[in-house]
Amino acid sequence: RGRGAKPIIYESPLPQASAYPERFRQFHDDNVALVKSLQVAVAPAVAAWMKRLGPQPSEKDFQAVYADWIHASPRGAYITGCCLYAALTGSSPIGLYHPADMPAEEARELQETAWEAFLETNRP
Repeated sequence: RGRGAKPIIYESPLPQASAYPERFRQFHDDNVALVKSLQVAVAPAVAAWMKRLGPQPSEKDFQAVYADWIHASPRGAYITGCCLYAALTGSSPIGLYHPADMPAEEARELQETAWEAFLETNRP
C-alpha cells in the first residue's frame, strides 16, 4: 500500500463436493469478514457462482461452472475473471471482451452477475 499497490482478496471457488449452499455461503461470509478487517476489496467468485447456480442447482448447472470436481469451466473462469476485474479496478465488467465462442447475451449475464456480487460483497 505504501507504494500504491491495491491489495485484494481472491475468493477461490470451492470444490464441487462442498455442501451447497451452506459451505459456499460460510466460505464467502468468512472472506467478507477478512476483507472488512483488512479494509480491502474481495473478488467474490463464490458469491457470483452462487448467484449463477441459484438455490437448488442441477448437475447441469454445476457443469456450467465446473470443468471437474474442483476446476472452473470456461464459463466459471470467465465469471471469476469478471470478479477479479471489478475488484482490481472498482469498475463494472459489463461490456468487456468475451470469448468468441460465448454468446454475447450469456457473456453479459455473467458480467452482470459478477458486478452484482462485487457490489453486494464490497459495501462499506
